[in-house]
Amino acid sequence: MIWLIIAVFWAHPDGPEPTPADREPPALAETLTVTATGEPETLDSSASYVSKLDRERLAAPGPAALDQRLRQLPAFSLFRRSDSRYAHPTTQGFSLRGMAASGASRALALFDGLPLNDPFGGWVHWNRIPAQALESVEVVHGGGSQLYGGSALSGVLQLLPRRAIDTGLEARLETGERQAHDAELFHGGRRGAWAWQAAGRAFETDGFHLLDAADRGAVDRPADLRFQNLFARAHRGDFHLGLNAYREARGNGTALQENETDLTLLEAGLTRPNWRWRAYAQRGVFKNVFSRVAADRDQEFITANQRFESDALGSALTWRPAPGWRIGGDWRYAEWDGREQNLLGAFAQRSATLHDRLELLAGARLDFWRGAKTRGEISPRLGLAYRPHESWTGRASVYRGFRAPTLNELHRPFRVGSVITDANQGLDAETAWGAETGFDYYPRAHALFRFNAFYNRLDDAIGNATLSVADGVIRRQRQNLGGVDLWGVEIEAVYTLGRWSARAAGQYNRNRVDDSGRRLPQSPRVRASAEATWRGWLEASLQGRCESAQFDDDLNRFELAGYALFDLQLRKRLTGDWQVYGSVENLFDRRYAFSKTPLERLGAPRGVSVGARWRGGRP
Repeated sequence: MIWLIIAVFWAHPDGPEPTPADREPPALAETLTVTATGEPETLDSSASYVSKLDRERLAAPGPAALDQRLRQLPAFSLFRRSDSRYAHPTTQGFSLRGMAASGASRALALFDGLPLNDPFGGWVHWNRIPAQALESVEVVHGGGSQLYGGSALSGVLQLLPRRAIDTGLEARLETGERQAHDAELFHGGRRGAWAWQAAGRAFETDGFHLLDAADRGAVDRPADLRFQNLFARAHRGDFHLGLNAYREARGNGTALQENETDLTLLEAGLTRPNWRWRAYAQRGVFKNVFSRVAADRDQEFITANQRFESDALGSALTWRPAPGWRIGGDWRYAEWDGREQNLLGAFAQRSATLHDRLELLAGARLDFWRGAKTRGEISPRLGLAYRPHESWTGRASVYRGFRAPTLNELHRPFRVGSVITDANQGLDAETAWGAETGFDYYPRAHALFRFNAFYNRLDDAIGNATLSVADGVIRRQRQNLGGVDLWGVEIEAVYTLGRWSARAAGQYNRNRVDDSGRRLPQSPRVRASAEATWRGWLEASLQGRCESAQFDDDLNRFELAGYALFDLQLRKRLTGDWQVYGSVENLFDRRYAFSKTPLERLGAPRGVSVGARWRGGRP
């Protein structure tokens, strides 16, 4: 298949040249973001460290899983190294800056202001929104609880939808190794006062074996996946009504271990010049089969056949009474098997220009959350952005955040391999104080260097604590582990010159659990990524990312070795409407483990895919 890619991209060497807009992207400092403050602001005026992926980067060749795109940001990490095509849904919680999760996220994912964290488990279904429905993704590094409340402990990630004025028809087809087939369709239109958008995607793959050949037995199977999603919105004036549906079925590496997810979300919103209202209702069904596998892996026995039906409701109202002010409140509700959780919060935020080069951001939020009893949390934030020169921006901020335990952590036990993990109805909320400072340097319009240093104090961290190891069985329980200190630095550099562009980013962080002196599991000290792209008669991009060693358990006994992966991406425009592309994932077929239970489970091997896009309309 690699030779097929070469043949396709060598054809039509005299295809359309890049447009002037392709050669001259907007100045980096002028990039607009909205997530950090709720108001449009440029990167060079923000008191927060914000990263952004635009539609072009989201539509790049290669694995179309959103979490794979986000791994180019070293601050972003899932609970495990494996991506959402092959990982169990309950391990798809994410965090930022090494504040590793235990399956539940320690950061908040939003879609146009609506929470995407599963209301039952806190993880994120990364494939539920079609990529063609997205305009961009914004990531706010560092706590965001002063605006968004619980779950925004280590930051906020927001998916922003395409504009209502985007019309036309777009399609994408892709095929690859391991019987991977992917199809996606987008349509937008207008008639009179109405506008609409609809996008859907269907994906399937036979997957690969998670265990090395030497460790497999008769019960082992490839980890396969099938999913379909749908997103649709209708707009009339300032009002919109939307639907998101998602369904997946996957095998988890053995004959009996499998799970299914069904989600249906209805949402509505009204946006006026000085206020905005959002509301949603979601129904979810999660089916899961756990098993015990004999030591020789020739026999398998079901240990749990679970079905969880959950309901979620929520609403949010934001008001801007005067320039620089933002006041609002929101409510979120989750229910499973008669067990309920309510989260209610109100916030106020003020941004002000103290003088021509100094911006102030101050905000605070009061939250109440109720499970077995009602508790309250206060989350303040204070930030400064200083521009001593048009090429420099300095920033500093302090903040506090919290995360309430999920219904899953409170009530659902589970088993993976020889590891049994019990729930704990006595869990308290996690809280964190944070401080950070850094600067952005723009030596020219299309060059950027960023540096940031941060410190976080995490109290009552929820993790899976090992209780006993006996007869080959490891028993754990979700517990508040006490205090954790986390500190580190992150850097980023971007440079564009003519048809060449390069991007590199890295993060170094250290953490220590007070009571044990050990490191948090699933938290490497170093993450880094780099990308080089050439745009000529075709577009070629080489990406790499690496992680240092990390531990898979709270006792730091199961070490996962560091690794480096490289991906090659090619894209070529044939006509104004057609584009073909290809990619090689894990170019050098690097073997790496994403968990030990205690057998090593492996990440995706090399994979080759080709595809085509067609666009029949313009925004």
